[in-house]
Formats: sequence, structure tokens, C-alpha cells
Amino acid sequence: MKIKYANLMIATLLFTITIGCSSESGDRPAIGHVVGTVTLNAEPQKDLLVTFIPSDGRPSSAVTDEMGSYELIYIGSDKGAKIGDHTVRITTLDIGEPGRPNKEQVPEKFNSKTELNAKVIEGENVFDFSL
Repeated sequence: MKIKYANLMIATLLFTITIGCSSESGDRPAIGHVVGTVTLNAEPQKDLLVTFIPSDGRPSSAVTDEMGSYELIYIGSDKGAKIGDHTVRITTLDIGEPGRPNKEQVPEKFNSKTELNAKVIEGENVFDFSL
């Protein structure tokens, strides 16, 4: 009797974990992995905020490194962006912070009045931006 009860408890626990995990992943849309580089006047740009904004849903973002490279983060440790069309904004990070620029260094046609778009597909995506 004790063995049957223990097996029933294990089965119930596994079922609960499976339902919990599947509902979490069911809430998240399909995402594609997105990387790229950003250059301004042919020079790699460090510390720029790259944001992919879908027509609906959560945006993804990343900060460029010394080589101008970025890898989008969707949420937490999930890397990528929602599959579909995105408006892309690239801005100077932390304007006015000590040691940072006092004004936007990126032309507004790439940020507040962006003309940049990207279509994220399933799998690997590379979007390089020459500003």
C-alpha cells in the first residue's frame, strides 16, 4: 500500500511539474536568435542600446560591446526576439551619466524617428546596422 501511495505521489508531482512547465513555455511566443554589429561612420560603436520592437508584445534589447556587436535578450536569460516584423531603435546609453555623452550621439532617424526595420525569422538572424 505504501509503495502504491508513493508512486501516486511521484506521478502527481511529475504531472504538476509538466503542466507548470508547459504553461510557462506556452505563454512565450516563438523567438529567433538575433545578433549583429552597429557602426557609425564606419566605426564600431560601444555602449549603444539596440531595441527591436514588435507590433505587439515584448521588445528585445542589447548593448553593443567594444566591437559594436550585440546579442538581443528577450527576457531573463532567453536570447532573441519575437518572430515577425520589428521597428529597430538604436540610442546612446545613459545620456548625461558621469563619463557619458550629454546628448544623443545617434541621428534621430535611427532612434526617436527611426527608419530601421527588421524581420526576425525562426533560427539564426544577423542584422548589421551602418549608421
